[in-house]
Amino acid sequence: MSLNQFKTRLAASSAFSEISRLWQDSSGISLKNTSGSYISFLSYCLIQEKNGNHLFILPDKEEALYFFNDLENLFSSERGTTLLFYPASYRRPYQIMDSDSTSVLQRTEVLDALGKERKKLIVVTYPEAIVEKVIEKKNFEKNNLTISVGEELELDLIDEILIDLDFEKVDYVYEPGQFAIRGGIIDVFSFNYQMPYRVELFGDEIESIREFDPVNQLSVTTINRIKIVPNINNISFSKDRVSFLEYLPKNTTLWAKDLEISQKKMEQGFEIASKVYNKIKEKKSLLLPIEMYLSPLEFLTKIKEYKVLEWNRTVHEKEAVFIDCNSVEQPKFNKNFDILVKSLEEWKNEEYSIFICSDQDSQISRLRSIFMELDKESLCSFITIGLHQGFIDHNEKIVVFTDHQIFERYHRFNSRKSVSKSKETFTLKEIYDLQKGDFVVTYRSWSWRIFWIRKNRCARKAAGSNKINLQRGRYFICKYPFSS
Repeated sequence: MSLNQFKTRLAASSAFSEISRLWQDSSGISLKNTSGSYISFLSYCLIQEKNGNHLFILPDKEEALYFFNDLENLFSSERGTTLLFYPASYRRPYQIMDSDSTSVLQRTEVLDALGKERKKLIVVTYPEAIVEKVIEKKNFEKNNLTISVGEELELDLIDEILIDLDFEKVDYVYEPGQFAIRGGIIDVFSFNYQMPYRVELFGDEIESIREFDPVNQLSVTTINRIKIVPNINNISFSKDRVSFLEYLPKNTTLWAKDLEISQKKMEQGFEIASKVYNKIKEKKSLLLPIEMYLSPLEFLTKIKEYKVLEWNRTVHEKEAVFIDCNSVEQPKFNKNFDILVKSLEEWKNEEYSIFICSDQDSQISRLRSIFMELDKESLCSFITIGLHQGFIDHNEKIVVFTDHQIFERYHRFNSRKSVSKSKETFTLKEIYDLQKGDFVVTYRSWSWRIFWIRKNRCARKAAGSNKINLQRGRYFICKYPFSS
């Protein structure tokens, strides 16, 4: 059975039909007994039918990332669908130095996307990210720069504008918030996109704009128009902050796994932020906790403006319409194929449809071979798709198992939205961060300790790969190609 046939089979479920029927008339729907990745499939089917904007709130970051990966695999870069992850900026309240540039980039990308018309826009988040307030809409639109191919642009002017937007001028860009100018080429790493842009000028006219990989400096694609957005967490741009929910269009559907947990986590987060603020002696440049973080009462008031679809809530809301999905988690088989086959045969005799999923074709082939050796290949169908957890839908008599749970392998989430970096590459950031006393090991396994560093700029030399030359005089020279 193909993946599309599998999705169609699940879209015919009674739960899907009931939710679809209540979609327009009910502002609150509560799903009971949803287990494993059942909700991932159900939400996929509903979004395909209804389109629009959808915000998913999961209890914690790890669960949110697993759910995000499920949706990534289900939608599989489908045209007309924008799927984004919205993380927290800081690891701890008021720890501004601990903010992660990738997280800030992802948050900015979401805010930018919410201001555009999209056929299907899906955002996955968690309480610690929601509780952070964001820059006002008017300030977000005010503090950015849009440029297009064919427009005139003076180098001195763009240099001044980017510095005013608090971009850092460097030799080569490698992370968001940086820009470089070499001759008639402007490289800039905006906070609203995961790759930097390269703008080439012919005189004062923009001749081309390209995305490029900061690791190998190679162009990825050509574009006609870009928006350059600075760090939205910069206090000079965002003294007046608002709830992230203010950015959501009114037709947004809010999905949540047990909002009671999210509310409690927001309460705890707000209390922690208040305690941290009170311990800080120098408060001149800091905003009050109520200015930086969303209070639980604000959150509860705001979500009432949207259609809410909640699942597995422990304390039930009286106003919500309840739907029993009647699904259970994939049982454990302790790698015992005899127990697995016996269970599958029992479900097959009760006329259940059985599917085993894996994201690797080699694993599907391995499973198929095992079932053929046991003469049980007719027991189930194999689907090439990665899922976090299997489930059994008793209403529709569907069994969906994952290979990693059958073999008891750890299944790690994989977030694709991160600033590009090759595992084998000694990056520009790492070169810049080298200090006296650091050790460097060469490809010949020679170990050198850095006693002093000299950056040698080679004027009018074409941009190329960054070389690291180790000399026997127990010193280290970084050579950065530079154009002037």
